[in-house]
Amino acid sequence: MAKRPLKLSIRIPPYENPRNAWRKKLHQIVRQRQRRSAVRYLESDRLEVAVRLYISGSALSVHDVDNRLKDILDALQGRAGGSKARRTLVPIIPNDRQVHRVIIEKAAPPHQSKGFGHLTIRKFRNWKFTRSLPVKRVKREKLKGPGLLILDVPSQHSQPRHLLGQRWKPGTVRQSPRFQRSRR
Repeated sequence: MAKRPLKLSIRIPPYENPRNAWRKKLHQIVRQRQRRSAVRYLESDRLEVAVRLYISGSALSVHDVDNRLKDILDALQGRAGGSKARRTLVPIIPNDRQVHRVIIEKAAPPHQSKGFGHLTIRKFRNWKFTRSLPVKRVKREKLKGPGLLILDVPSQHSQPRHLLGQRWKPGTVRQSPRFQRSRR
């Protein structure tokens, strides 16, 4: 049995006010692209969304990426104004809870883009580096120690490789092997 396609790449229009009109326009473009392809998303699909927005002039410093991301995810869910209980458009992604990774960036538009950005929806894959995401490097001034790490790992499966098999309590402070000083 062939795998079901889950990748959808679309050129999205530049942002414009009012936001609900832009959501409808974005939804219409994504829906047209989806109709031409065999891509359909189910409730059980785990997805990732990558967005590159081209914003020109002084608007680049005004628009927050989190607000534009909310507009995009709402448009993909079929929400463009009105009551939250009732969707005004046909959903492309059943629910934004199934989006496990988001990559978004804003930039000045290159000449050839004509202001159109990029939107890619694809299957989420557990990449190797995501297993060590709970590890956080702490600034030297904060803990007064060189290169300390705070490890707060929810389960054994997400422990960094250098700690696998070791017994430790979540939230304990350990010194990373990379930063350990050699004693002479």
